[in-house]
Amino acid sequence: MFATPQNMEEFARDDAAAWEAVRACESILEKHPHDPSALSGLAASYEKIGNASQAWEIYMRLAEVFEEEQNWSQLYSLAQHLLTLNPDDPEAERLLEVSENPADALLGTENEEVEPSPSEAQLEFNLNAEIDFAWLLLQNEMISSEQYEAAISGITESRMNTASESTLSLMHELESMDKVDINAIIGFLSAHTATPFVELERFEIPEEAFALVPFEHARRLGIIPFAQMSSQWQVAVLNPLQTGFQQTLEEFTGDKVHLFITSPASMQRVIQSAGERLKTVT
Repeated sequence: MFATPQNMEEFARDDAAAWEAVRACESILEKHPHDPSALSGLAASYEKIGNASQAWEIYMRLAEVFEEEQNWSQLYSLAQHLLTLNPDDPEAERLLEVSENPADALLGTENEEVEPSPSEAQLEFNLNAEIDFAWLLLQNEMISSEQYEAAISGITESRMNTASESTLSLMHELESMDKVDINAIIGFLSAHTATPFVELERFEIPEEAFALVPFEHARRLGIIPFAQMSSQWQVAVLNPLQTGFQQTLEEFTGDKVHLFITSPASMQRVIQSAGERLKTVT
């Protein structure tokens, strides 16, 4: 691509967003050096900036975490990505082999090949997507730099508080701030992503919804399946910007999924109501 004033400005904006993500992830890692979300976000940001050696180093740290936790599905995905960056790297090849055949690697015995199993761990909080969302709002002057920093900090603290029952969402953080027009942000996001808006209170959430997406996932990640038509589900989310999220959700549920955006207040009310209903059942 030839450099023009327009695309040079775009490159500068992308680099600025990546550096903001670097600072946010490094801040998390100072307190929690083995946090997978922060390591993944930091490595991806360095890769976006073009610092391949630094990105590789962080990806290797992330691989160590996945291997130690025996999170084979995530290690498998990471190893595949590493091999796209460096197809002949022996360590990346080893990681791929380990993730494909964890029993062989751990026990040193011959076993049938084990495919990385789809698990609930695949439906995870994506810090990068929230940082990208915040940066998009900052670029479009819908939030200030102070609100940007406060929101990312708030998400980070909630992410590290495993006892917290709050939803990990930029929208939730922004909703509680003064001088933030959450309705304007919802309208902007809906138009920007061509994702229709839904008021969840208008629907009676079917019992099967939380068999499809476990309640703890729904509450923590802000995902509510709210209506089913044949084998297709309509699912409300707070951030439809996540690349590949719809495909991941379809693989996780085994059904076709159509995404809708809702407000954090609407999401919270439905989650609270569902939680009370589930308590009475149990």
